[in-house]
Amino acid sequence: MDLLFDCRLSIKGDLCILLRFLLPLQSSWMHMRTVNYIDKGLIDYKEGWDFQEDLFKKSIDMKIAKRDGKIEEEPANHLIFCQHPHVYTLGKSGAETNLLINEEMLRAKGATFYKNNRGGDITYHGPGQ
Repeated sequence: MDLLFDCRLSIKGDLCILLRFLLPLQSSWMHMRTVNYIDKGLIDYKEGWDFQEDLFKKSIDMKIAKRDGKIEEEPANHLIFCQHPHVYTLGKSGAETNLLINEEMLRAKGATFYKNNRGGDITYHGPGQ
């Protein structure tokens, strides 16, 4: 079965509807889901991470409330666009010794360093990515 896309944009504050799609759940009807497009622009990595974690927590809380029969609505889907000033991140499976520059060099380059709970090792994120 094909997914049907409606690509109209509708702006609401800093959120806008990027696309709406119909997902066939049963042969006799379709279920409409909305994806909220959020453009955070250039944002500090930690601030963007915290924003994403907050959306995720709200989604989980809504799913639990729906499962428990407290609400009927589905959690929203989000597509977040952002870029970060120069930053290096260290995933939970990485080693800090793999960052080949020290704090002084980070500051000189205007870069920051964060540990996070994602997989991977050292990752660079920067403007334009």
